[in-house]
Amino acid sequence: MIVADANVIAYWLIEGEFTALARRLYDREPTWVVPALCRHELANVIANYVKHRAMVVADVPLLWRNLESLVGGREYDVDYVEVIALAANNGISAYDAQYLYLAKSLGVLLITQDKRLATSTDSAFTMAQYMDQ
Repeated sequence: MIVADANVIAYWLIEGEFTALARRLYDREPTWVVPALCRHELANVIANYVKHRAMVVADVPLLWRNLESLVGGREYDVDYVEVIALAANNGISAYDAQYLYLAKSLGVLLITQDKRLATSTDSAFTMAQYMDQ
């Protein structure tokens, strides 16, 4: 089990530069968990793709079903007091701290493509770092 951040999930869902790597990650570790925030972040990513005409609204239902199959039922609430402390102590956003909090509370790794987040703690790795270990 891993905590996958919204960027990793977006790469898995939407064909692009890191899709193959995200899918190899999923083949290696198929149980992905996320904070509840993740759906909101992914809705924003998808809305931006539609807004910039990189996809059409008709594509959204399939993407959302794929998201549901990927993390449905494995979304967790977080302790916001702890999240804020993690954000302050690690110099990261409260959004990123939610993923980190979840990873730490479950005793698993956080996989992210955010290099700053990946270097802020020993609990987070980029997809390539994780796959190389």
